[in-house]
Amino acid sequence: MAKIMRHKVQHYLNTGTTESPVWSLINEGVSSLTMNYNPEIEEEAYIADTASTKYTTGLGVETAFDMNRIKGDAANDKIFGLVWARSIGTAADSELVTINMASTPTGTVYPAVRETVNIIYNSMGDEALKPLKIGVTLAHQGNPIKGTFNTSGNSFTANP
Repeated sequence: MAKIMRHKVQHYLNTGTTESPVWSLINEGVSSLTMNYNPEIEEEAYIADTASTKYTTGLGVETAFDMNRIKGDAANDKIFGLVWARSIGTAADSELVTINMASTPTGTVYPAVRETVNIIYNSMGDEALKPLKIGVTLAHQGNPIKGTFNTSGNSFTANP
């Protein structure tokens, strides 16, 4: 058995448009990133049961991270631009592709999931003489689209 390292799951933010996506790696300034699945649980018990049964009925996925502000990195610039403009609602929507690079690739093509996210900026600042830090939550919207991501051309293809 081998441990899977963090860099084997990568996240690309669309810094272009929905019609002409430009997939930019979320990396510069981010030292820790966690996807919280926030499962919605339904619990059931019948009259002859001695214990209840739990079912996952949905997910409320959020991706959270702190980001040091690094000018010139496309994903970092996009997020900072939304913060500075104080964008909210659909004006803060983008797309995210999460790639499973721990799987066996077909050349440079890996399994991936594409979904709309709302970029929520929670905080901005930090201590004196420290890099400017932005607290970010990506609130995942709707149903994810499963597919593949080609790392040589940074392109996503939905499964048929």
